[in-house]
Formats: sequence, structure tokens, C-alpha cells
Amino acid sequence: TQPEYRVNYVRVYQDASDPRQSVGCSTPERPTRQWIEAHKHAYTREGDKEPLKKIAEGGGRCTPPAPPAPPPCGGPARGTC
Repeated sequence: TQPEYRVNYVRVYQDASDPRQSVGCSTPERPTRQWIEAHKHAYTREGDKEPLKKIAEGGGRCTPPAPPAPPPCGGPARGTC
């Protein structure tokens, strides 16, 4: 049987030194920021002043709380180091 995979996320890196690649989310060829600014009504909720906000790093909580992390190496179910 074919194994079943689940993907959590994929991170794609672009080469800033390669002129064929446009690094960033809002490039001259695809001006995402301009589009969002021009269509604010589609990207804001009631009470929002602006559609684009700075990303807050850290301080988040898991709901429900995340289970404790497994031991870093092995354990009874995974063998020992």
C-alpha cells in the first residue's frame, strides 16, 4: 500500500542573487500590498483601522494547550540513544 503523508507546512526560499526570482511577497511584478490597500473592504473586519498589520511574534497560546513534547531522544516507545 502507498504510505499516507500529511504536510504541516512548506517553506520555499528564493535566491536574492538570482535576477529571475522576485524575492518578497509584494514585488513590482505582483504588487500585493497595493492590491490589498486598494481593496481594503475585502481585507478588514469591523473595528479594524487598516488591513495590513505588523505580525506579533510570540506570546501566543495553544487552545487547547499543546501536549508535552516527547523526550528529545527515544524513550520506551522509540528506543534509546
